[in-house]
Amino acid sequence: MTLRDYFNGLSKDERTEFAERAGTSIGYIWLLSGAHRRPSPGLVMRLVIASNGQIIPEELRPDLKSIFGIESGSFSPPSKDSIPVVKSPKIPRTIPERRKSTRLEERDKGRRSGDLRREKK
Repeated sequence: MTLRDYFNGLSKDERTEFAERAGTSIGYIWLLSGAHRRPSPGLVMRLVIASNGQIIPEELRPDLKSIFGIESGSFSPPSKDSIPVVKSPKIPRTIPERRKSTRLEERDKGRRSGDLRREKK
């Protein structure tokens, strides 16, 4: 099954849980499912494990066999217990407040930059 087919079949809550188990975001999985991004071999493994083996790794990265040196046979990921779940920390994004400059600061901007012009009266 392709990543797109698998991901489309999940509910919103299941998608969130799937992304957390794979250690990535829902947005990035959408990019992968649309072939807009190419996942790392480690992420391919995590996606296959998070889907309980329903996703075909060769669909995401056809070159996986050559990367891991597998000559023949099918590619099988390691067991679910052998790879730790990676969770990215959620960092709150804060936008600093922009302070309004006063008229005096606006007037003095030119002087601070080396401009010696006098202001008109």
